[in-house]
Amino acid sequence: MLQREENDYKKEIIEMQETPDQVRKKMEEKLNILKEQRERERQETVKNCLDRKFYEGADELRKNDSEAFAVACYLTHENQMLEKLKKREQDLREEEMYVKLYQFDLQKKG
Repeated sequence: MLQREENDYKKEIIEMQETPDQVRKKMEEKLNILKEQRERERQETVKNCLDRKFYEGADELRKNDSEAFAVACYLTHENQMLEKLKKREQDLREEEMYVKLYQFDLQKKG
């Protein structure tokens, strides 16, 4: 029984081994995948470089971008100021409410 099991395992190991053609085919597939990936990365790098070169050469685009950034900063600042004013008004209303409650409490005790 042990001999038969050992023979089965040997047979299984032999079946699992790859032939040189199978190894070569796997290596070719892996090589093709890596080549395609490298080509995609190269194309992306070239595209990014061309875009950056175009952008650097276009003064009007850079001017528009900087103006848009300045407007965005201004709007952010304005929104922060509005939020601060709203918070201050809310705090004043709360303080007035507490003063009224305090006065009501004093009248009630008096």
